[in-house]
Amino acid sequence: HGLQFWITSGDLIRGWALIQEDQSDEGILQARKGVDGLRLKGGAELGLAYYLLILAETYMKAGRAADGISLMAEVSEVINRTGQWVYESYFLRLKGVNRPGFPGGSII
Repeated sequence: HGLQFWITSGDLIRGWALIQEDQSDEGILQARKGVDGLRLKGGAELGLAYYLLILAETYMKAGRAADGISLMAEVSEVINRTGQWVYESYFLRLKGVNRPGFPGGSII
């Protein structure tokens, strides 16, 4: 039971790492697999905002800013519902650097 949580978390982090290595398609697939796996297992509510933020950043880094930004609405809802304010600075950073007119474009 507990091992599956770490395996699916690993999928998410592996996806993020692949994006850092410019392997966008595989990175998005892995990150999405991780988030979907965590949701299916249940009990991931405690870190859900963080996992969704990693996925949003993965989309943004892969040039799919619209997908990442649309995910941000869900992140905001999760933060407000669960009180996971510890992730608010991460949320605001992603939101800020991807807003239209940001000097120099997105820095993600």
